[in-house]
Formats: sequence, structure tokens, C-alpha cells
Amino acid sequence: CIPEAVSRGYRRVARIASQHDGAIAMKEAVDAENGGRLVIGLDEEYPLEQKDFRPFLTRLRAGPPVDAVMVMLLPGQCGVFAKQAREAGITAPLVGFELFEDRQEVEASAGALVGQWYVSADDPDDTFLTAYRKRFPGASEFLASNGHDAALLIGKAVEQGIPPERFH
Repeated sequence: CIPEAVSRGYRRVARIASQHDGAIAMKEAVDAENGGRLVIGLDEEYPLEQKDFRPFLTRLRAGPPVDAVMVMLLPGQCGVFAKQAREAGITAPLVGFELFEDRQEVEASAGALVGQWYVSADDPDDTFLTAYRKRFPGASEFLASNGHDAALLIGKAVEQGIPPERFH
């Protein structure tokens, strides 16, 4: 994320995150990788039930300009935030993670997530996604393939006789 942001010429960014262990871990990973290459100005966390981000957006508009906004919000928040940001006149690029491609979040964003860039660990297997979409039409695909892969790894470990206390 940091090398790509720097290659795009970003120097000053704002960051918004969910108050959740996963989002906080992402923030810590970004901070560890940053090494001072990006100045993170406005930096706030919101409870998972929060859906009104206008206070953050008001502070963002009033503060020094930013080159991008890092969005580390979880399902139910990400798309709503993107939509509110565009409605508030925020035109800075939004930077995030694979949730930016989740169908439900894209719909909630009213198109505000389309064309934004994000970091993704890898593309899920097409065979898995086809079966998942057939079994759970319209469901969020966020982390579904990760759960599938984790279950397969646990199954393989059990087949190999690895004791459960070593599953970590």
C-alpha cells in the first residue's frame, strides 16, 4: 500500500477506520511499513454501528488538503462512507482493501468506490466463487474465500494427524 501510494505522488493522507481488531491491525501494519513516507493527518476510528461519517468529512474539508483518504472501514460502513464523501464534495482518491470490490459495498457507495484503488491479497479461485455465488446469491463475498481456504487448511492438517493445539 505505501509504495503504491508514494508512486502515485501522495504525501499527506487522511485515514478512517472501524473500531475493530482487524482494522486496527491494518492500521498498525500500514504504520510499520510507512517509515515517514506519508504524513497521516486526520486519523479517526468509528464504532461498527456508526453509519454517519459527516463529522469526519467536515473535519477533512476544513483541514489541510490531503492527497488521498485511506478507508479501513468494514462491511456496512465502507460503501456508505464513500457515498457520503462524494456527496460532501471530497474528491481525493479513496484507498482501501478488497472490500472496495464487494458487490454490496459498491452498491451502497452509489458508484463512489468504482475506479478507486485498493490492496488485495489475491484473487479468489473462480471455481470457488462460482459455487459460492450459486449457493449464496447476493451475499457479500468479503472474506468468503479466506474462510474457505482456512477450512481446507484445517482439513488437510487433520488428515495429516496434526493435533488441534498446533492450529495457530
